[in-house]
Amino acid sequence: MTINQHSCEGKTEAELIRLARGDAEYFVCIMRRFEAPLLRYIHRITSVDDDGAADLLQEIFIKAYKNLNAIDETISVSAWLYRTTRNHVISAHRKRLVRPQLLESNDDEFINTIASDVDLTLATDQLLLRERLNAAIDQLSDKYREVIILRYFEEKEYKEISDITKKPIGTISTLLNRAKGELKRLLTT
Repeated sequence: MTINQHSCEGKTEAELIRLARGDAEYFVCIMRRFEAPLLRYIHRITSVDDDGAADLLQEIFIKAYKNLNAIDETISVSAWLYRTTRNHVISAHRKRLVRPQLLESNDDEFINTIASDVDLTLATDQLLLRERLNAAIDQLSDKYREVIILRYFEEKEYKEISDITKKPIGTISTLLNRAKGELKRLLTT
């Protein structure tokens, strides 16, 4: 059976996982649904080029496919895939020492959010602010950088960040507050 885009439409993530367990071709639906967001996430947390990101994503999808039966059904498929991606990138980072590439030209909304959080005027030149934020975020510890990326770049809710990082929601809240405080300190010194 060949799975086309129409076969994927209207199915929940959980339904696609159940179908993929019985028919491997349904995993293509999962790949199509998550390819763009996971590539974006990989780019944000590493400094790999497009080919490197595609290679990482391919490795992640292979790992996810091999572990379909091990999916933790207490969390969303999205959170499970982001956690798998996070863990794989951390492993790749240790092997290759890849570094984050954080802010891109289309991240002005995040820049404005952080700018207002740290009492910078919104009239600040976007390019200069982007450069300053990149430098500041790059100076954050991994635990702070990770929650900032997941919350503001990947627009994940606290619950999903908790599921991805395996940390309690209260800890996520604390980490985000401390990360923003550290960003404020870095940006005002």
